[in-house]
Amino acid sequence: MYSVLIVDDEEFIREGIARVIRTQCPQFNRVYEAHNGEQALSMTLEYAPDLIITDIQMPIQNGLEFIEQVKAENVDAAIVIISGYDDFEYAQQGLRLAVNDYLLKPVESDHLAARLQQIADELDQKHLFHKNQSEIQRIVEESLPLYRERLYRNLIEGRKDGSEYIERAHQLGISFDRSYYAAALIRYHISEEHAAGAFLADAMMTDIVAGAASRFIQDLDVHSFFVRDRELVLLIGSSESTKELSFAVINQYLLRLEKALHNNLQLEHLNIALGSISQSIADLALSYKQAQEAMLYRLSVKNQVILNFEELASLSVPETQERSRAEELILQVKLLNKARAMQCIHNYIEDITSIQGAHPHWVKLSILELAMSLLRIMQDAKLDLSPLLQQPDIDPYVNVYRLDLVSELQRWLEHFVGRCIAEMEKSALHKGVSHVEKVKQYIEAHFSDSSLSISAVASRLFLSPNYLRQLFRQETGESFVEQLTRIRMEHAVVYLKDPLLKIQDVAEKVGFEEQRYFSSCFKKYYAMTPSEYREALQSGLL
Repeated sequence: MYSVLIVDDEEFIREGIARVIRTQCPQFNRVYEAHNGEQALSMTLEYAPDLIITDIQMPIQNGLEFIEQVKAENVDAAIVIISGYDDFEYAQQGLRLAVNDYLLKPVESDHLAARLQQIADELDQKHLFHKNQSEIQRIVEESLPLYRERLYRNLIEGRKDGSEYIERAHQLGISFDRSYYAAALIRYHISEEHAAGAFLADAMMTDIVAGAASRFIQDLDVHSFFVRDRELVLLIGSSESTKELSFAVINQYLLRLEKALHNNLQLEHLNIALGSISQSIADLALSYKQAQEAMLYRLSVKNQVILNFEELASLSVPETQERSRAEELILQVKLLNKARAMQCIHNYIEDITSIQGAHPHWVKLSILELAMSLLRIMQDAKLDLSPLLQQPDIDPYVNVYRLDLVSELQRWLEHFVGRCIAEMEKSALHKGVSHVEKVKQYIEAHFSDSSLSISAVASRLFLSPNYLRQLFRQETGESFVEQLTRIRMEHAVVYLKDPLLKIQDVAEKVGFEEQRYFSSCFKKYYAMTPSEYREALQSGLL
């Protein structure tokens, strides 16, 4: 419904026009009247009519002057002039002022009503257009964050060249005019007791990122977006004149951000990884990949929240005792000793992550190799692995590469080993494993230990040494010492094939502290000394 203002100095004309509107033009439900241009302007500014019908010749201020002032005030109203003067100059001025129509008095009521009906239809179309425009504008504004996020994703995926990004960013109200750029990656985990507030934490995360950046408004420009749950990407631009100064201010910002996140959110884990810094936004894709690589070092870089790729990339694989730890764990699985296997897992994980900066791929590969060794043992024992590996929480390839935290990998390995032991216990073959078989497995795993004795093995099996000694000879036909010596000698001949190993080194590797005693045992077993055996090997006699 619309409003109309009738402007004429003659009252009976105003009343006649008003009568036509009320009886034949119901779309105009509010009718106002003014008797001169000055009064009409005041009412126009107060009521903002949709249609103005005005005479030209009026006291104080004529109709054309009134219309000029209406246009000057940017009033959006349709205007119809009704005049008794058939003067071309007046009509020309009306056209210049862009009025909707110029009608001559006297105007027949039907003709006036028809023209006003047309104007009402035009107003309908105009309002519909504005409504659609407003709706389109609202949709665009609501979609703007999605379009910006799509641009950010294209940037880190390297789908276009830099010039296209800059032009598209400008259209979306984003400025990429800084001197240096880098990508950073935030990953965080909310403790189970605060899991109910996870959605709020996600919402607060971007606000905290922006709030921390506000302290560096002159130096930095930070754009943030989520790539997945609990993983936020930062595209950081720096105005500093050098790469070194840019790194300093970006690092300062990340340190402040770390503190703000810990102070405002209940986070169980938090890491921020930073890729390399470059002068082109086209290099943000490489910087993002480097941030992903740096994030993997969460496995081995302890007590450090911010992980800088350029600092971590040069680290090497450390020397550890992981091989012996793994062998001990495998033995405990073979012995079906779950409690000791769990302790071995703790020691194993502690060892492979004990040296600061161990490469994350090496850490995961070590765990994967251990898991595959356990599966091979089960396969050798004729167990069907298919049902086990079809379970998503068991498959080593899926889980080892999916998990990124040390605690998660340790929990998975404990679960995996527990299931392996359970499957072996259920197997009829392993249910019947004798104490003697366990002793053989233990000897094979620990023959290099010079202190290995039947008493030590018996204590692990919770048996008396005398009983185990008799049982072992009864089932194998040889004593514990005889079998231990045989296994040591079999391994000794393998080590002797390595010319770089001294005889003393070989003796220690097979569990002999003294070379003389080792040589004596070896001669009894092979009728020649270790040196003679090596010479025979080198001369091709063996």
